[in-house]
Amino acid sequence: FILKTKEQLAGLASLVNSGTNFANKTIHMKNNIDLEFKQWTPIGNKDFAFDGTFDGDENTVSGLKINAATSYSGLFGNVSGVVKNFKISGATIFTEDYAEYIGIAAGFSNGSVSSVEVSGYLDVRECAYVGGVVGYTTAQTSIASSSALYAASILPSLS
Repeated sequence: FILKTKEQLAGLASLVNSGTNFANKTIHMKNNIDLEFKQWTPIGNKDFAFDGTFDGDENTVSGLKINAATSYSGLFGNVSGVVKNFKISGATIFTEDYAEYIGIAAGFSNGSVSSVEVSGYLDVRECAYVGGVVGYTTAQTSIASSSALYAASILPSLS
């Protein structure tokens, strides 16, 4: 599968979030994709993980915005497959209430993350498992050659 547009990337999120896990399939991102700071729905959620291979082919996702983030937030919410070879530039993630598993590339990973670079801003309130590249990893997760440059504001709850 080949992705070239923000609409196709959003379509991947819709498919994964409704139960298509892409096991044994490879997705290639062939262009830089600007999400234009419009509200993003992560790829994968509490119930459904992305289980294929996502190869960004050294391209960049910019304009990632998640406002009022819930648990399992990032470009990917839940990954049990492989994500690799891409950058995320200038992401903003904001939470109003308690949430878990918040990361710029992936909120939760039980898979492999490699050669992923992220930059952005996290503004989270009373959250658990927050990270730059990945918010939470299991013992089975592999992270290699990845980096994060971000600012974070971690505050008590608004209520």
